[in-house]
Formats: sequence, structure tokens, C-alpha cells
Amino acid sequence: DQAVPEKIFVKGVGFGAYAALAAAVKQPDAFAGVVLVNGVTDIPSFMAELPIYHQSIAPALASWYMGDGKGMLSSPFDQLNNLDTPILLVHGKNNPWIRKDQAERLHMKLDQYQKPVETLFIEGEGHGFIQEENVLRYYEVLGKFLDKALSHPSH
Repeated sequence: DQAVPEKIFVKGVGFGAYAALAAAVKQPDAFAGVVLVNGVTDIPSFMAELPIYHQSIAPALASWYMGDGKGMLSSPFDQLNNLDTPILLVHGKNNPWIRKDQAERLHMKLDQYQKPVETLFIEGEGHGFIQEENVLRYYEVLGKFLDKALSHPSH
């Protein structure tokens, strides 16, 4: 059996969201949908937004994640024009580590390109979802997103 792109989703959380977005941009026909949870979507703006108490780790983080720095030149954030895969952005409004600005900027850019995007900003949550009603709301929205993408493939 072979994998069927119309039924494959990619999901990432935190820096994994950046990787999921990069995979979707690199292979725009490989996925039925992309789910980004509390994600870094643009490395340069993420580094600029780091709270002062995390500034000391920025160089190590950039070196670890971006290697020689060439990755910043090919950010998926700057390559969204060819992406037609539906995207679900989920972000805790109180996330101190990865600010919701990351999701908001990506949403605005996807709207600018008229790309399919849905958002869920969760009040009272940070980098993880703890409150039961918020976890249930996340899975409800996720389920509807998956159903919609599977019933109306964009490819």
C-alpha cells in the first residue's frame, strides 16, 4: 500500500510547527492539511520577540536550529505563495514562550495570499492546554478541520 496525500496531515507543536510548515511548503501536494499548535512560524521575528529572560539562549537556539544560518534565508514564512493546503493555527493567548503574534502574522500573510486558514486562539492557556474545556474545544475544532479537509481536498 502507498500513502495517499489526500489523507495525510502534518502537525507540529512549538518548533515542530515550524518543521511542519516547512514540509508543507517544500511539498505542497503531499498533505491534506497542516495543523500548527503554539508554533514558531517565522524564526527572525521569534528571535526578536524572545522575553528578556530567554535572550541569553537565543544564539544557542539559533545555532542549534538553523545550523549555519542559511535556514533563515529559506523560511517557510516567506514561501507561502505556492501553498494551497488548508492550515489550522491553534495558539494559547497567554503563551510566554512563543507569542501569539507568530500565529497572527502567519494568518495575515495567508489571508493576503488568499490561502485556506482557520484559527483557534485559546483564552487562558499558555504553551500547553491544561483546562479541560479548552482541551475539548481544541479537539472539537481539530476534528471539524480534519473532516472538512478530507471531504473537500484542495489538490
